[in-house]
Amino acid sequence: MIEWTPRWGFSGASANFARLQILMTVFDGDPDKWLDAIVRWGNTGDESDVPFLVAIKQRIAKDPHFLADMRSIMTEFSERFGNLAT
Repeated sequence: MIEWTPRWGFSGASANFARLQILMTVFDGDPDKWLDAIVRWGNTGDESDVPFLVAIKQRIAKDPHFLADMRSIMTEFSERFGNLAT
């Protein structure tokens, strides 16, 4: 029997995965574009995205292959799970 795992433990990872999808698809992987959109048109709810975007900028600066790796992972995920019925 599989033990039940509370879903609340995954909420941060789920939110960041969604943020990564938004970053890659809406802002073409450019965190500065998203930060600019928050400054121009954002509301208080968008402020929770800022720490994620700052961390992504730092990661990109350290690892020049980071965005390409994330695009590859997201493409593979979409190909494998994008057509599953929910």
